[in-house]
Amino acid sequence: MIAVQFLFAATLAFAFPMLAGVAWFAEAQFRRETAQKNFHAMTDDEIATVILSDHRRSVITD
Repeated sequence: MIAVQFLFAATLAFAFPMLAGVAWFAEAQFRRETAQKNFHAMTDDEIATVILSDHRRSVITD
């Protein structure tokens, strides 16, 4: 049982940076695409995502 837990932890330790990188790339791609759109053409979900993303970035940098 301990060996299974160790393998699981090792897998997570390897996969987490990769998943974080994928999430960062996806957010950056989304921001590039929405920056090219006219604000009035954006959906409510896109507007909310951009606002929350900007807020999260400002909290992290403060």
